[in-house]
Amino acid sequence: MTEKKIQESLKRIVDDAPIDLLGKIQNTPVAKMIAHDEITRQRTSKSLMERLLPLAAAAVLVLILGTWQFQYRTVDSEIYLDINPSIAMTTNRKNQVIHMEAKNDEGRALLERLSYKGMDYLAVTGELLDEMILTGYVGEAKELILLSVYNKDMDKEARKLLAMDTYIHDYLRDRGIDPLVFTQHIEKTQTLADYAAEYGISISKMTFIRNLMILHPDLLVEELVPLSLRELVLLSRELGIDLKGIIESQDWEKVPEKVVPKEEEDIESPEDPEEDSNPKPNNEGPEDEPSQEGSTPGSVRLTVAEARAIALTRVPGTIMEEDADEDGYEFEIHQGNKKYDIEVHAYTGAIMDIDVEDLDDDEDVDDEDDDDDDEED
Repeated sequence: MTEKKIQESLKRIVDDAPIDLLGKIQNTPVAKMIAHDEITRQRTSKSLMERLLPLAAAAVLVLILGTWQFQYRTVDSEIYLDINPSIAMTTNRKNQVIHMEAKNDEGRALLERLSYKGMDYLAVTGELLDEMILTGYVGEAKELILLSVYNKDMDKEARKLLAMDTYIHDYLRDRGIDPLVFTQHIEKTQTLADYAAEYGISISKMTFIRNLMILHPDLLVEELVPLSLRELVLLSRELGIDLKGIIESQDWEKVPEKVVPKEEEDIESPEDPEEDSNPKPNNEGPEDEPSQEGSTPGSVRLTVAEARAIALTRVPGTIMEEDADEDGYEFEIHQGNKKYDIEVHAYTGAIMDIDVEDLDDDEDVDDEDDDDDDEED
């Protein structure tokens, strides 16, 4: 059938249809679709790659954050520096300092003035040494420094320990200071950490004390904890302990038999101010008296000068009075408005007792005594 015949046929059908049918069709409202079906939506389903893309992006973000956390926030090494101030430093894998902690009051005072976060650990060590020089903890005398590093990787620990040892020597020598640096390996255990926390000292110093006690079982931890590093070394020498068995150092040839400050040569006794111009014979007075065997087996009695130097190392000041007995030396030292009574063991050099009083109170007592003397006169 040709197109023309088709059109004529459709026209006849429409003309022959009921008159109102076309009107009804035209007036019937068209229903609107509320939602598209699968045919009218005209969208294809997501591919597997499109579905996994957000998950992959999230995984990459987690990986980046984890790597950053691992490199910059996770503790890699622990470094301990003990002189008198005791400082613990933790570093990340980038050798940046992420935390510092003081183990005594002297250390806390230093850290208040120190900025360290995000800095290289050697640069922070330099600033720390500068603060110790300014505050008098490190000076012209051969300073004893105990340096310890802990890292689970023994090779990395050895490299960092060597780097710190070399840096400290170079830094202080450039400033005219010749240090004695002792280094040691730390086996970090819970027992060691508990003891260090109990006595308020660093794990480094606690390790040194523990090793001394292993080599000399008669030593007691309660007696060793209050001693400074210098006093511990002096005690070990007096007891014949071979320190080379527990620590390492490139400075062994500089360690004297008696580890006391160099300034002792310039210290004069209050009772003998002209000692240099009128020296006493060896058999007169305690100042030049040769060391004698003491009551402790294997020990040698300290001279007054040696004991005086130890007392002044603990409390720098002016010695007003001093006395000696069989077991020790007693010194009265004035520092500012304080009076310190210090007792030094005659054979070990250990500080056995320290009493402190305000000088103002003593001056009041002296004034009352003077008034009584005036009334008697």
